[in-house]
This record gives sequence, structure tokens and C-alpha cells, in this order.
Amino acid sequence: MKVAKVLPYILLLLAAANVLPLKVYSWGNGGYSADPANPRYGTHDWIAHHALDWLPDTEKKFILENLAVYLYGTELPDNGRVPDGIGDTYKHHVYFYANGFLQDDVGARRAQQEYDKALYLYKTGQVVEAVKHLGAMAHYIADLAVFGHVMGFETDWGEEQHHKDYEDYVEHWTNSYYDDFNVFLKFDGTLEVITAYEAALRLAYDTTFDLDGELTCVWMDANYNWGDETFLNRCGKSLNLAVNLIADVLHTFALEIQHHIPVPFHYQIKDYYCGPACLEMVFDYYGEDISQTEIADVARTIGEPVYSTFRDELRRAAHFSNTSTSMGDELDYNITGYTLRSLGYAAFESTSMSLDDLKLFIDMGKPLILLMWYSEYHVYGHYRVLTGYNETHFFLHDPWNKPEWGGKYGG
Repeated sequence: MKVAKVLPYILLLLAAANVLPLKVYSWGNGGYSADPANPRYGTHDWIAHHALDWLPDTEKKFILENLAVYLYGTELPDNGRVPDGIGDTYKHHVYFYANGFLQDDVGARRAQQEYDKALYLYKTGQVVEAVKHLGAMAHYIADLAVFGHVMGFETDWGEEQHHKDYEDYVEHWTNSYYDDFNVFLKFDGTLEVITAYEAALRLAYDTTFDLDGELTCVWMDANYNWGDETFLNRCGKSLNLAVNLIADVLHTFALEIQHHIPVPFHYQIKDYYCGPACLEMVFDYYGEDISQTEIADVARTIGEPVYSTFRDELRRAAHFSNTSTSMGDELDYNITGYTLRSLGYAAFESTSMSLDDLKLFIDMGKPLILLMWYSEYHVYGHYRVLTGYNETHFFLHDPWNKPEWGGKYGG
């Protein structure tokens, strides 16, 4: 979203596909989970879980706080029989030609799509759902550590002979966080910035060609033997690469949200409710999701012909508690305290903040309500919520309902 010029006012609140039939398998999840809050544990969980080991605490905190959801998410790409399931097992591969050129990148594209969904969800305050999609993303990447996911009858390598038996054996040694195959895990020493798409391609390429030797996908399939130390170690190398690459992608995700506050987004329900809608978003971030109409009544928001919420009234609406009574015209009755919250929040106005000041408050996890011009024509004032920034842009929640009402800007 483009950033409009900021007027000198800020309110801070302190408180089924058409394809040939395919045999499709995947690393296991220990079976599908009857209870998402207590997911069954298998290889996908083991890989995704250990990818967190090498992240700084600050980068993985939001995942660890929702660890069960993250692990549950790893089974959804295989499971299309639950409401939030995906079940697109025919899209869990990446194929390369023998000359090294890419033939089919569908698995990498699916990993990136889940990453992008997670990023959108996080930035709109839906952190739990975001974590679930990160788990799904990890699944698509991890599958590409299996030689069966880079081979097929339409590839230069032909169809694999060993797939499910390979994955079943690995799951026997990876069905708990502390398990025998942990001996293969070693941090590569660097958290790299990489897209989910590129991580998936890199893993698939290594599984296909073996960058460090001659243990290619064809070799693994032809020399299937768990008693062979070379075969076993090649499996461990692929697993370790998957864990490291997923850690890199999660690190990249953490950097993308580093200067971002997950404020829930709400459209304004009336065309002159931008102020109440912004305060609802900030209320919802800190606690209760207060009714926009109640906020408008407390803030004495005015409809025709003024169509406005005054700055001091919006600040007072943040303070509003059960020791005060609303006096607006947006309700047919007066309220004493909000229905969902009896106490107010501390809030203040500022008219002299610099861009560095804005960044400082974002880094402290404090969203700001900005009064701005709606557009570059400087005709109408408009409230928006500042939620983040990067090297070149500030990011805003704009409550104007552009899909319904049109206009140049809006959510």
C-alpha cells in the first residue's frame, strides 16, 4: 500500500486436478491427528520441530507459543479430509531434467504459496493461522528430501521403486523429538535469507543430483539398503539439509515481520467511521474487540454534513470507562463503559513525531493511529493504523472498504 502524507497528529494507545493417476506418498506425521491440540508426531513434525532449534528465541517465540498448531499444520498438505485440510499430494514434487534444467516446480510453488499466506495472516493479526500455514510450508519443502519426490515416470530418472517403504523406515526413527536420527542433525552455521521457493528448489536439486558426490536419486532407489552405511548417511544428509533450509526460511519470515505488529484488521462499517474502525483495531490488538458503533458513539463521531471524528474525542474514546457515559448520536441509548470492557486505556496525542519516532514505537510493539490525508489531493482527512515498516516503506491498515465503496486507497 502506498503511504499518504501524514498530518501532524498521532494517537498512541498504550495498553481435483486433471492429471494422470499417480502414486503419492510423503514423510509421515504419525497418522492424522484426531485432536489438533495434540497432534500425532512423525517425520514431518520432527523436521519442522528441529528447524526451530537453530533460530534465536526472539524469532521462534510466536511459533513456540503455538507449537501444537505448527506441528498440526505439517500434516494438512496430505490430509484433505478435515475442514482446514489441503490434500494436494500430487503437488509435492519438483522435477529436474538430466541437464539440470527445471522441469516441474509445483512443490516449490506450493511451499511459497503457504509462506505468502502465513505472511498475510500474520500481518493481519491472525498469528495462530499464520503458524499453521508455516507448518504446511515446512511439509512441502521437507518432502523434497525424499528421492521419490524428485523421480517419476515422466522424468529422465523414471519411476522410483522405493518410496513408501523408505519413508516408513525413516518415520520409525523420527517419531519423537528426541529420536535416533537426531545424530544426523547439525547446524550449518548460517541462517540465510532465502525464499521458500528457492529453499525447495535447492533441496530438490541436491536430492536429485547430490552436489557433494554421486549419491543421486537414481542411486538411492537402486541401492536401497538400510544396512549400507553409505545409503544411511545419504538419508541423514538429506534430512539435515531439509532442517537447515526450513530454519533459513523461518528466519527469513522472522525478518519480514521483525518491524511489524500483528494488529487485527477491521473495515469501517460506515463511510465516516475511519476513526472508530482504527480504534477498534488497536483495541482488538490489546484485548477486547470493542464495537465500532459503541466507539463512534463515545467519540461523538458526526455524520452528515461533517463526516468526522475529532482527534480529542477519539483519544477520549480510548480512555472511556464505566465511570463515564457516552453522549453521541450513533446509538439510540447512552452507555456507561464499553459492553466488553469496563476500563479504558491510557492514550495520548502527538503532533511532532519524526519518522524515527514512528519506528521506535513500532519496535516497542505499540501501534499508532495516524490522521492523514486520504490521498495526495489533500481534500479529506483519514485515520489509518501504522503497523510496521521496512527499509523503504511504512505499512498501514486502511479501514476504507475499497472493495465495496471504490476509491484509490483502502483495505
